[in-house]
Amino acid sequence: MVEKAAAQTRKGADQPWGAVCQWRQGVPRDYVHSYMWWSLAAGRSTGKDQNLAAEYRDRVTSLMTPAQIEEAKRLSRNSVKSTTVHGC
Repeated sequence: MVEKAAAQTRKGADQPWGAVCQWRQGVPRDYVHSYMWWSLAAGRSTGKDQNLAAEYRDRVTSLMTPAQIEEAKRLSRNSVKSTTVHGC
């Protein structure tokens, strides 16, 4: 389901996926993919939406290990290059 939604992503649609990965309850949180989604949202948005996405990306970074941050950055770069995004 996530992959299908990601393939159809429109401007601003990345933000809800960042929130799902970061704040979901009852299952493990996925900070790596949360960072990736917030980063994509920041890159695809403007104005207040861009600032909000960047703020949440920076907040989730404080919860991550250096290895997780590097993986999240790698996923973000690769996701920008492709139309299919996996994870969360």
